[in-house]
Amino acid sequence: MKKHWRMNARNSVFSASGKIDVNTGPSVNVQLGGSLNYFQGTSYGYGSSLLNFTNYGVSKNLDYRVYARLTQRFNNDREGSSSKIKSALYNLMVDYSKSMGESYDPNHKYNLFNYGHVGKFVTTRVPSYEFDPATQMYVHNGFRDVEVDFTPSETNAALASITTQYYNIY
Repeated sequence: MKKHWRMNARNSVFSASGKIDVNTGPSVNVQLGGSLNYFQGTSYGYGSSLLNFTNYGVSKNLDYRVYARLTQRFNNDREGSSSKIKSALYNLMVDYSKSMGESYDPNHKYNLFNYGHVGKFVTTRVPSYEFDPATQMYVHNGFRDVEVDFTPSETNAALASITTQYYNIY
């Protein structure tokens, strides 16, 4: 059966716009207006939808615009005027817009060091030697890893669990 929705991919959108016209005189008009668009939701990704659908990121976006426009008209209604220009107008417009957005993991937010942290690794090393046939002696050639102790972290419990299972094999 095909489902027409995606698990854990909800979002909310709010949009608004408005305009006010003010007639300040017979030939002058002032117009004020603006618009707003707000989005908050999960960052759905097709690649993550099968095995990682409970860990979608969060996205928030806010866009807004405001403007003001002044229009003035000039009419030449005089009888017997020889002017070829019967009417003229000019517009002055000022606008401002701003966009803000953020995306983050709901668990870690802006703590970047938590994203890949699964725990603490402590490596036990012992000196390593090899036989040198020219001198007929054992020569120190570095250190060899004997054991790696892993202490899981609660920061990324699911990844720490996978790492713990891997280290428990040995």
